[in-house]
Formats: sequence, structure tokens, C-alpha cells
Amino acid sequence: MLLTVDIGNSNIVMGNFSGDDLIETIRVETFDYSSWKKAINKLSGFEKASIVSVVPAVLADFMSYLEQFIEKDSIRIISPLMKNTGVYFEEKGVNPAELGADLFANAVANYHLFKRKVLSVDLGTASKFCVIEEDGLYIGTTIVPGMRIALDALLEKAPLLPQIPFEPTDKIINNTTIPCMQSGIFFGYCALVDGLIRKIKKEQGDLYVVLTGGIGAVLYEYLQEIDKYLPSLTLQGANILYRM
Repeated sequence: MLLTVDIGNSNIVMGNFSGDDLIETIRVETFDYSSWKKAINKLSGFEKASIVSVVPAVLADFMSYLEQFIEKDSIRIISPLMKNTGVYFEEKGVNPAELGADLFANAVANYHLFKRKVLSVDLGTASKFCVIEEDGLYIGTTIVPGMRIALDALLEKAPLLPQIPFEPTDKIINNTTIPCMQSGIFFGYCALVDGLIRKIKKEQGDLYVVLTGGIGAVLYEYLQEIDKYLPSLTLQGANILYRM
């Protein structure tokens, strides 16, 4: 059994793979150390691990705890500098040393799973839109603040505004504060995602659009430009990269 881990800025997602089959997943808050330790205990039975991380401080603690269960040599840290993965970079294109490990894992998963030109849309703390050619060439990325960051910034600048849920409203135009904000952030962000996808398609040509990320789960049913929703995309990449 292989433990795959995606350590993000807001959440850690863990999943056990048996070959190509994802058996179970657990999502916890990144800086809730007791919760992710309990999650590791719950997912026991793994013999090796493949870790994608964009939070170095948490990665160090995570590794230290994980080594209580398995040997250090059986743990692989995913890096965009890995070779012979199917995904590659042009000499004057994207510098892999500057690319997040999560985006690299997503690119590898997209390349091996779909074998076509893909727009990978990862909606999390930040929203990342990445284009990968059919032959595995990583074209590039655009990044915008995530939906939660946008809402938190609004509430920080206007402290009298109330907290609101991440849920759609029946109407877009409303007449009381909470549904006005709720519809604006929810449907406004859907419009941002769909609109940016359309602009990227106009620039890059025909693309197969694959959605992932924690916010992706919230917005998926309300987006019009998505071809495939794959919440486990980063874990799939970690699994593929370990086996390679």
C-alpha cells in the first residue's frame, strides 16, 4: 500500500493507493497537527509514501512523524526537477525550479491519464490554471487569489460585514447583506473561473479542462467550462511518480 500526501497551504489530503486504485482519502487542516497525525494513524497499513508539499515547515514535521511508521528510504518527496516523468520543460520556457510540486504532480497526472492537451485548473488557497501539451510539454501557468482569500480580504477591510457560507443562493441579485455577499462571492468566482478558461482557450487553442482542488469541489456543479472533475488529481500524480 502506498500513502500519497498533498500538503497544501490550507489543507493536507492523504490517500492510500493499491496499484492504480485509490482506496480511501482523508482531508485535514494543514496546521492542525493533531488531526493529521490521527489521519496517518487511521491510514496505517501503508509500506511507502509519496509526498507533494508546498509548505516546507510542515513537510519536515510530517516526515519526522511518518518515519515512526516506515523507513525513510521508502518515502519519496516529489520535485519538479525529477527526470523522465513524461512532463518536460523548454529551455527558455518554465523554470522547473520555480514550479510548485503540486502543479508538477498535477501535470504528470494529466499527461499520463488523458494523453491530450490539457488545461489543469486547481482551485485552492490560490487558483492555478496550467497548460500542458499532449506530448507532456509544460507550457505555463496563471495564478489568481483563491475564493477564500478573496472573501477574507473583503471581511478584513470591512469588519462590520458578517461571515458567510460558501454556498450558492437562489438568486444573484438579493436585498439583504448576507445573501448579497454570498451570491457575489460564489457566482462572481464561478464567472472568474469560466471567463479565464475561455480566454486561455482563445490564446492556447483547444484544451481538455480538468478541475481539482478543495474549492473545485464547491464550485464544480456551477461551472460551465469543465470537462472532467478529478478531486484526487494531485494524489494520482504522486502515485504515478512514485511508481516511476
